[in-house]
Amino acid sequence: MKKYIISSLICICSFFGTSLNAHAFAPKQLPIVQQSDHWKVMIKEPSEKKRAKAGVYDVFNFSVINTGAWAYNVTVDIFRDEPKTITNYGLFKMENEKVGRNSFHLDTYPVSVKANTIKVLVTWQDQPLSNEIKYSRKYMQEFTFKVQ
Repeated sequence: MKKYIISSLICICSFFGTSLNAHAFAPKQLPIVQQSDHWKVMIKEPSEKKRAKAGVYDVFNFSVINTGAWAYNVTVDIFRDEPKTITNYGLFKMENEKVGRNSFHLDTYPVSVKANTIKVLVTWQDQPLSNEIKYSRKYMQEFTFKVQ
């Protein structure tokens, strides 16, 4: 009985005595940028000095810039992960029918400190739909930002 109690105490102490590794989406240096042949995605500090809420969320500025040809029916979806699940949570969605060299921009957006990964999905078509054009191929690019 004494061995059982001692081994149980050792197990409990070793479990609670170890540090749990928790990572939040908190890049060491901002801005962070990823770029393809058609899109440039930037995450940077917000221009407004909205404060993060310690232990709850951090605040970031998101920009998605078209660096290629005209794009039509553009949708930008941004997701974050959640620990202990494979489900990604949607942060926001932006849509525009026609995008030239302009961009999508969202300043001072909160992101949970539980997030380890931010995914930016950009979908678009290379031709506008009309009475003459019934179908236009849809394209997608995914940009993933992870805690380093």
